[in-house]
Amino acid sequence: MGRPKNYDHQDVLKKAMMQFWKAGFAETSLSDLEAATSLNRYSLYKGFGDKETLFEQSLEYYQDHIIRRMLAPLTESEPSLKAINNYFTQLNRLLKGQYGQYGCLFQNSQKEGISQNILVKQYAIDLWLQQRDLFSLCLSDAKCRLPFAKEHAVQLLLAQVQSQISLARSNAPHQVLDAQYAAINALLISWQK
Repeated sequence: MGRPKNYDHQDVLKKAMMQFWKAGFAETSLSDLEAATSLNRYSLYKGFGDKETLFEQSLEYYQDHIIRRMLAPLTESEPSLKAINNYFTQLNRLLKGQYGQYGCLFQNSQKEGISQNILVKQYAIDLWLQQRDLFSLCLSDAKCRLPFAKEHAVQLLLAQVQSQISLARSNAPHQVLDAQYAAINALLISWQK
């Protein structure tokens, strides 16, 4: 009989995800993963597979814990302009928080060359489509008055999300992120009947 594992699987995934999110897939070595998770190489391979398999499990953890939290204002309330405002309020708070400078794990991974991994592409596409659909639903609010086609408004909101994440990733001062948030808030107010 082998020794029983003496670690929490979810805790290790969280630590591995943080390492990949902070440094990227290419820049994360097995030694980095050992240090981040407090597991030796053998335990990592036995419990999680090779580096890419652990990375894929980290993507799933990121989706389930970070993205779900980010989208909560859009998914846990009635579709409305207020839900969009709450989403951007939370996004602003998250991006100014401890991990905002890491950007988005899905976007970072696509940019650094792990984009050949089908899961990286799929998670990024799914996130884009989910946000698009949620924004579209919210813009169907009876209290919403758009000066142009709803699809244009959706694309504008999606671009604003990307802009804010990119600014946070580049360590923009909080005042810049706040100015972006104020601009989107003013836009949303202008769309109210």
